[in-house]
Amino acid sequence: MGGVVGCRIEPPLHLAELTNGQVMIGEVVTEIEIIWGIEPDWENEWWYGWDADDISAYGDLSYPQPTNYEAFFMYLGTDPDADGYQSMSRTTLYSTRFRRQYSIGYHDMVIYSNIDSDDGTQVLVVDDADPYDIHATTTVSRLGYAVLHQGSIYNYPEIFYAGELDGFYISPNFEDYDYFDDELQAWVKYIYANMYPMVYIYLVQVAVYNNNGRITSLADNPVLANMSDGVKVNTGHTHDSPGHVAYPMRLKKGLTARDGRDADIFGGKLTTFGLCDMECWSESRDNPQYAGSRSDLRNHVYLDLSFSNSTDSVYGYDVTDQVRRQSHGGIITIEIDMDTLKRPTSSSSGAGSGFDPYVAPQDSIQYEFGM
Repeated sequence: MGGVVGCRIEPPLHLAELTNGQVMIGEVVTEIEIIWGIEPDWENEWWYGWDADDISAYGDLSYPQPTNYEAFFMYLGTDPDADGYQSMSRTTLYSTRFRRQYSIGYHDMVIYSNIDSDDGTQVLVVDDADPYDIHATTTVSRLGYAVLHQGSIYNYPEIFYAGELDGFYISPNFEDYDYFDDELQAWVKYIYANMYPMVYIYLVQVAVYNNNGRITSLADNPVLANMSDGVKVNTGHTHDSPGHVAYPMRLKKGLTARDGRDADIFGGKLTTFGLCDMECWSESRDNPQYAGSRSDLRNHVYLDLSFSNSTDSVYGYDVTDQVRRQSHGGIITIEIDMDTLKRPTSSSSGAGSGFDPYVAPQDSIQYEFGM
């Protein structure tokens, strides 16, 4: 709560009566603030880099600032214990600061950001028919990995933000306002709405040692298995049901990886609602580790690797510990020694199937480290 009351005689409090017998008072100024505070250790843990080609293809490694928002306003009446709301209105906001008049009494507010894209398209699907039960999901991907027997494969969601204010009170008493605006001839009250990410960024890198041109590319986009298939926008709590998230990666050759070793590295940016049954990130959380109920689920990155002998095969890598330790985004690292990886033999079927048998990488190298 902010504002300054000047040292002068306070003007009288004027109430404007509405047709329904309710009254409205003054102006309420709402300030929207987007809060985010997790930063990976780019310098020491992220070897792939992020050049102009990556930015052009996948965007910046940052959480974007929205340009507009959907806002829902529910009037609860003068009884804070009443069931349901008496009226509801909705509007699109184009600023993080807006003025509005409210009926005297109790109110709820829900705000979420819309998606900005160059071509006007999006894969995020928001169901906001019930302002108290808004959910976000994404469209289903065209991919079909045979090793994933359960759950759909989804496109990775665009980043957006949401927040809610429950039961804020608009008083008929001028003492409860912040100041009197001489130009508006109205009392002014400030309220603040914090918004948090509903989608988190993981940076995924696959360092291939001793490659010598044997892995040439990916036959199809990778998949991260058993992430949540959606989120309740009002609270940021993720769905209990799992889905698999497809995302793009590209290969860079001759980079420096762990301990100065040369490697060819696949890298990409994955966005996701997070793990199943997971609380939203907030500035009060000092522990990024997963604390939800779906510890039965394992998270694997599936890579459809293409080889120089015109074959491809799907390999799965368990990254459960890395994801749970960084439940609201971070860096996922997979390391492969090509001298120990079993490759498919050349066949007449050709490459690019995406449905070849899963090969467990028993001799792969994997390290784990915290944020």
